[in-house]
Order: sequence, then structure tokens, then C-alpha cells
Amino acid sequence: MFWTLLLCHLIADYPLQTDAMVQAKKRLPGLTFHVAVHLIMLLVIVWGVVGMTWHTTLPAILAVTALHFAIDAWKNVLSRFKPQWVIGGYLQDQVLHVASLLLVAAWFAPAAMFAVPAAWVIYASGYVLVTHAWFVTERVLTYRNKARQQLVNAQLWPRMISRALLLTLLLVGWREFGAERLAAGLLFTWPYSAKQEGPRFLVIDLAVVAGVMIFILVAQSALA
Repeated sequence: MFWTLLLCHLIADYPLQTDAMVQAKKRLPGLTFHVAVHLIMLLVIVWGVVGMTWHTTLPAILAVTALHFAIDAWKNVLSRFKPQWVIGGYLQDQVLHVASLLLVAAWFAPAAMFAVPAAWVIYASGYVLVTHAWFVTERVLTYRNKARQQLVNAQLWPRMISRALLLTLLLVGWREFGAERLAAGLLFTWPYSAKQEGPRFLVIDLAVVAGVMIFILVAQSALA
């Protein structure tokens, strides 16, 4: 159950959360809307896509929704007292969200806590992590270096696409993909050919892709 809840969280907290929503959720109406997006994503994936029964999963869905609201409300309180604590606030927020998903999964489905209904749940989580989730994380981590942060923002799509392609190459395999020249061009000409920060971004993206690949391999062991 945990992996399905995690996928819902990743989609709703990253691709479906715009910069405008990040600012809006600092107030109650915006926070309520953000949590409603999470709730809808849970309903769509858990009931509509995965096909879990509503009467067994509704308590877990409501619990995740309530905890998400409480965690984001706490983050708002924390940001008022420590507005300079950007990186720490972001990291503790995500740690609390993942911990809440683990808690709900352990409470409502202890026997199937880490069961996965289908492999695509793991792969989808991996691709969200390696693309938009890392973009947001890197942007937060570089907030003190405005010049580097601007480069991160400017290379949003090229680097997200590159990381997704790199992950695909690892998943499919070099021989099956048959794209050594394409991979070489991807790694060393686009978008990493720029002298300014190019090598750094290449190393970072390779590390992120490798980390997500390990995440996928570990999660695959939980396939039901």
C-alpha cells in the first residue's frame, strides 16, 4: 500500500503543485485547495487506476489527507518563525510526509504494507522522482546561490528530459536500447556541454539517476 500512496504524493506534490500554489497554500484557502488536489489524486489512483475497494481504503485515504493538511500547516507555522530555514523546512516537510505514508500503510494494511499492485507504480514513482521532484529539490538546495538557481530554472526541461532518458537507458539496458551514440550525445552535448556548470550538472544528474535506479530495484522486491 505504501508505494501506491507514495506515487499519489509525488504526483500531487510536484508536477501538480505550481509555484503559485506553493505561495497560495501559505493561507488556509490555498492550503485547502492543495490538500484537495492530493485527495483527488488518491481517489483517482487508488480507486480508479489501481482498483482498490473504497470501503477498505477510504479510512487510509482520509488519514493521509488529514496528516498532509497538518504537516503543511505546521510548515506554514515554522516558516513564520524561521523564514530563513528554507532547506531545512523543505527537507523536514518531505520526511514527515513520507513518514506519514509509512504510518498509514502500517496501520491500515500491516500484512501488505509494501505490496505493489503493479510494476508501473514503482516505475512511475521513479520517473517523477528523477524529473520534477529532483528539479524542485535542486532549486531549493541552491536558493542561496541565485546565479546557479537561475541556471537550474533555465535548464528545467532539457535536464528533466535528459534524466528521464538516462533512467530509461539503465532500465532497458544498453544492448536492448542500441543507442550508444545517442547516449554519448545526450551525456556530453545536451544540456551538459555548457562550460558554466555543465560538468557539475552532469555529475549531479548521473547521481540522481543512479539513486532512483537503486530505489526502483529495491521497490521491485516488494511486488505482490
